[in-house]
Amino acid sequence: MTARLGALGTAEGIEFRFDRALRVNTFDAHRLLAWAADEGLPVQNRLADLLFSAYFEDGENVADRSTLRAAAVSAGLDGDQAARVLDGDKYEDEVSDDLRTAVDLQVTGVPAFFVGESLFIPGAQEVKTMVALLDRVHDRFGGGTS
Repeated sequence: MTARLGALGTAEGIEFRFDRALRVNTFDAHRLLAWAADEGLPVQNRLADLLFSAYFEDGENVADRSTLRAAAVSAGLDGDQAARVLDGDKYEDEVSDDLRTAVDLQVTGVPAFFVGESLFIPGAQEVKTMVALLDRVHDRFGGGTS
């Protein structure tokens, strides 16, 4: 799996370094991402990219609050507000609800894609595979233009 992901990453300019990745509790990172979503999708996407890079490429500890705060600032978020989010309990319920939903849906890894309420696509897929799957769903269930 790591060899396949490594090759896919290289094609996208991502240097996966699984030998550096630290297995840590990412609950606070998810809380920070939930807050970033409230600040706007573009900034949340920047933060997610930075956290993925920190984890998969740089081997940083994405459970460390100073690492999380620095990523938030790099994404364009207010560092003091990020610290307040991390020091408090805001977004704990939202992230816990998301985790329960993932368990209920039997999601065991990421990425995981859901189309409507009937199709689950597990794992990283090549673009052509994803397009083919979505075309099949569209052909089967309709849904307007693609």
